[in-house]
Formats: sequence, C-alpha cells, structure tokens
Amino acid sequence: MKKIYILATAIFITANMLAQTPKVAASWDDYGATTAVFPLSAKTAASVITSALQNHSGSTLTPANSDTRCYWNTTNANATVNPSTDAYFSYTVTTNLSSIKFDRFVYCGLASFNNNLRLQLRWSVDKFASSLGDLMTLTGTSYYLTSVDLSGQSAVTDSTIEFRVYPYKVGTTFTLTSAEGLSSGDGTPSSYNNGLATNIWYLDYTPAAPAASPATDTTNISFKANWISVSAATNYFLDVSTSNTFGTFVTGYNNLSVGNDTSLNVTGLSPNTVYYYRIRAYNINGTSTNSSTISVTTLKTNQSITFNPISACTYGDADIDPGATASSTLEVAYTTSNSAIADIVNNKIHIVSVGTGSVTIYANQPGNTSYNAAQKDSQTLTISPKSVTITGVTAAAKVYDGTTTAILSGGAVTTGVNTETLAITAGTGKFADKNVAPNISVTATGYALTDGTNGGLAANYSLSAQPEIPNQSITAANLTVSGSSASNKVYDGTTTAIITGGILAGIIGSDVVTLAANTTGIFSSSAVGTGITVTSAMTITGAGAGNYTLTQPALSANITQRPITITANAESKVKGNVDPALTYTITSGNLIKGDELSGNLTREPGDTVGTYPIEIGTLTAGHNYYITFVSANLTIELNTDVMSTAENQLVVYPNPGSDYVYIANIPENTIIYVYNMFGNLVRDKISTSTTEQLEIRDLPSGVYIIKLSGTQNETAIRFIKQ
Repeated sequence: MKKIYILATAIFITANMLAQTPKVAASWDDYGATTAVFPLSAKTAASVITSALQNHSGSTLTPANSDTRCYWNTTNANATVNPSTDAYFSYTVTTNLSSIKFDRFVYCGLASFNNNLRLQLRWSVDKFASSLGDLMTLTGTSYYLTSVDLSGQSAVTDSTIEFRVYPYKVGTTFTLTSAEGLSSGDGTPSSYNNGLATNIWYLDYTPAAPAASPATDTTNISFKANWISVSAATNYFLDVSTSNTFGTFVTGYNNLSVGNDTSLNVTGLSPNTVYYYRIRAYNINGTSTNSSTISVTTLKTNQSITFNPISACTYGDADIDPGATASSTLEVAYTTSNSAIADIVNNKIHIVSVGTGSVTIYANQPGNTSYNAAQKDSQTLTISPKSVTITGVTAAAKVYDGTTTAILSGGAVTTGVNTETLAITAGTGKFADKNVAPNISVTATGYALTDGTNGGLAANYSLSAQPEIPNQSITAANLTVSGSSASNKVYDGTTTAIITGGILAGIIGSDVVTLAANTTGIFSSSAVGTGITVTSAMTITGAGAGNYTLTQPALSANITQRPITITANAESKVKGNVDPALTYTITSGNLIKGDELSGNLTREPGDTVGTYPIEIGTLTAGHNYYITFVSANLTIELNTDVMSTAENQLVVYPNPGSDYVYIANIPENTIIYVYNMFGNLVRDKISTSTTEQLEIRDLPSGVYIIKLSGTQNETAIRFIKQ
C-alpha cells in the first residue's frame, strides 16, 4: 500500500493589521480512523475560534485498518474535482472575529501508496467553486510536510468557514500521522510543523502602541486626553496620575477601559495641578505596550457672575441692591453707564433722575490668586417717573349750550420726593353728555406738570391720571314764543281760547325742537269782556326738547255777546176775551246749556178788533247775549168759534193744532177753504168723506178760518195753528 503523509494543517488570519504573526487556529491529532467518532473536535483551538470540527463525506472516502495510524481509502480516479459529488474531508471553524485572515492549511505527515494521488483544498467562502491549491503526495515509506499557502487570500468576514480536502485522480490508500521534524516536499517552512496531524493557521495581530496626543479642552477640573487610533484596536485603556512614574493613579483612571474612542474627558480633578496620562490599545489578540506620556496642567478656577434682571424702579425709591453674585463667593462690584441717571453709592444703585428712562448697570469681579476674573455682566435698569396726582379741580354748572365743554377751576399737585414741589398747566374739561341732567360725569384732559420752584423737575414725575372732577349739572336753556295771539270769541259759556301763530326763540344750533299745544288757551273768565287774560299751556317736543324750558307768552282777548234772534209767535183772541200768553221762538242762535231766558213779551195796548204788535217787553238772556227781536201781531176777532148747518154741527179738532187738524161732519164733495186772518186763501181741498184730515204743519202760527162751499148753505169755523 502506498502511503500518503499529510502534514499538519494551519490557517492564519488578519484584518488590515500592522504586525502579523502566524498562529494555529485549530489542530487535530492522529487518531484511529476506525474507532474515532465523527464529527471530531479539534485537539487545540485559539481563543478566536469558538468551534472546530473535522468530518468526512462517507462511502467513497472510508477509514481502513489502522496500526495506530490513520488510513483512508479513496476510490475517486477522476482527473478533476467535482465538488458536488466527490468525497472530501471537512474542517469547519467558527470565529468570534469580525474578519479573519487565514495563513496556511497544513498536513504535518502525509504518505500515499500511489504518488498520482492528489488532495485539493477548497472552502465555503466561494461555496467550494474553485481550488485553493493541492497538497503534495510522495510515494515511499517516509511522511512529508505539505501545505496550501492562504496568505494571498482576502480576509474572510464569514463567522463560520468550512475547508474541504478532495482526494482525486487515483483510487488508493493514504495515511495521516502526527509527527515532528518531517521534511517538506513542497517547500513548506518547518515552522509550520507543530507535531499534530492537521493544522489550520491564521495571522494573529496584537495592536501597536497608540501615539498619545496633547490634551485639549483643559479646565480647572478636567481635560480631554487624546490619542491616535491604531489599526485593528477594538478598545483602549487609559491611565491618569499625578506622577510621571505612575506610582499612583487618579481615582477611577487606572487601566480605565474607554471603548474604541480616541479621546476621553478626564474629570474630577484639582485646579492648577500637573497630571500625566498614557494609553494602550487592545483587541482580542492582546494589549499593546504603553504610549508615550503626556503631561497637562489644569487651569485656575473660572468664576462666573449671576446677575438677574433688576426690577424696574421709580424715581424716589430707596437705594437698590443689584443682587449679583459670583460663583467664587467673592464680592461683586458695580459701575453705571450714566451716573446722572443712577449712581453707585456703597455698592448700591442710587436713583438720581429719570433721564432717558433706563441705565445699564455693570457687575464686575476681577478674580484673585485662586480665580480668574469673571466675565462682566450687565442688566438694564428701567426708571419710571414718580406718579403724582392733581386734586381740587372742580367744574362749574352751566345752562345747556349744545356742547360738552366744562369750565374747570382750582387744582393742586401732591408733594414730590423730598418735599420737591411741582406746578401744573391747566387743561380742559368735558361733560360726558351735552344734554341736560344732574350729576353728569366730567373728565379733564390736557393737565400737565411743570417744574416747581424748589428743584422739583417735571421730567421726574408723571401724572397718575388726569384729575378727577366731581359730577356737575347742566340745566335747561329757556325758550320764548313770539308771534302768537289769542283770538276774540263770541260768548260760548267756556273759558276755551283759540291761539294762533307762535315761533320758538332761543333754539341752539341744529337742535330739533318743535312748539306744540300752541293752538288753545284758557280765558281767565268765560263771561263777556275785553282784554281778558288768556293763559296758554304750550309745550315743546322733538329730539332736543329735553334740553329746554318754555316761557309761556303773555296773551289776552275779548269775549263778545252771543247773538240770538227771538221771534214772537202770532196770537189772536176773540174780542172781549183775556189775552193769550204771548209766546216766542228762538229762531237764530241758541242759549248755552245752563243759560235761560227770563222776563215776558208785551203788546201794544188796545182791545178793539184789529192787530196789535207784540213787543220784547222784559224778556232777556242776560249780559252775555245780544237779542234780535222779531215781532208778531196779536189779532182781536169777533167770536167765530162755532158755525153749524141745520142738520149737523161742523167740528175741528184738535184745536189748537200743530201738524194736522180733522174736520168732521163734512158733506161729501164739499170744497174746503182755509183763510188766514188777513183774508188770504192759504189752502183748499175737496172732501171725499165726512171727515177729512188737513195738514197744517207748514202754516205759520196763528188763527185760520175754515169755510165750506158746494153745499146748500155755506158754513165756517176757526182754528189756531200753534
């Protein structure tokens, strides 16, 4: 049997490292191939390898008998490797590095029974698509050191990598062994023989010492330590000491892990003190040596001023403590931008004047041997004038004039600061309403302060408000009436008077005021008279009427007698009879209700047949009436009251009558004639029955004679029309 000797296999890793040292990643010892349990863990593994397993693919690559050595049979005689079907040895490693650089795959002792055997190395990085190289086999009884150089391959970022060794070209038996001092058939350096059968080597990197840089951002209690990063470092360790020999360390800064940064703020230090620091780089492969030592001196302590805004003040206020403080607790001093407005007295602000209304106050702390000078701070102080009031101003009452103007008088200003006095310039007043009313609000405007006589400056004071004015009244303006007159009238029993004309005088501006109730008045007496006083009750209306009173005009007029006409009623009597009552009728005019006539009518004397005029006699209605008397006659006649026929007596009723009289016992077809006392025919009618109705309402009052004709004997009868 030909022996194939497999040299120990090694794989090396790197990650852009400055200094690279080949190291064994994983190694497998010689073993009894027939008794080993696969997969087989590595005998040794580096700290960067978390798992390492060996296995084989099975039926066409099988273990053979062993004489304490590992024999394998292969049946693959193909000229090339087919990774999808060919049998292989499997070596799988898992790393905790982000990238790994392999150096070599090494068989320490390989021997074959046929030197045509080839062993080809492939890996999972390219899914076994290409060859990484062949391991060398020689025929003979000696074992040889052989390897595939991987240093030219790129770093691998996969966390798990599988290497496969494919036997091909000839079916044969080969063996692997663990041994040292074997010669190399392919130039593999002897340093790769570590005595174990199979080895995977990688390139190990321990980072170089970083270069420390000068400190920055130095304060009184801290500084920033700086250094330059080195390749492949994953962490840095910092030492800080007050000794350049680092015999002691600042608390918390002895081998302090600072991560993968290149600077760190070192805090909690003392002011004005010399400190030293150094740095070391680290990765999973190891820790570098110390960097150079950097010294840094902390600064003196800075101090700051806290100067809060100053509350606004008023002229005359007491001196003000600005209230600024220094973080050092040292006393703060003050200056002012304008001492004519505010001065510093005993380290307080003393108000001198209002000036422009503001002044800048500066806070200063110059520092001492322990503290730097503080940065100057400032605040603006606003100064307001002192408020004073004006009292004692009053408004005069006025008669309505259509304006809101109020006449003001009086007034004095309250005392200022330190008994300073002030004078005032009077303003103007204004009623809240121009209209007539009591207790109208009055406001003042335009009152101002002027300088006093003992140093009081108006610029340092302000009026709290315009003076308050007590309420005052506006009374009504008076209107008069011109051009009005009372009309004369005829007695009517009343005092009612008729007034005509009338124009208002005294209306202000465009006020709308109208004269009303100006057409009637009241006579002082209802009786007839001349120059009777007439009292008017005129009023005013309109939007502006409330602002006026009205003086009634002085009026008088006459009441004349009331004319009436009294007409005497004509009367008659039979000679020898007593005179009838003489009556009358008011035929024009009338008596006022409650008035009445008194006295009697008379007639001319006489008692012979004939007519006698009726006279007014003592009839009167009183002084308030003028009577026009229309006379009538009293007629004295012969007695003709009853005239009759032989058979029947002629009858007239009612007698006297007013509207109708009836004539009874008239023969039919008789003509009825009616005559007045002057013998004039005033009515005629042909009878159609024995009783006839005769209308007399339209006849004047008096005595009338009825005569009948058309009968054998003519008859007559007298009646009176009332």
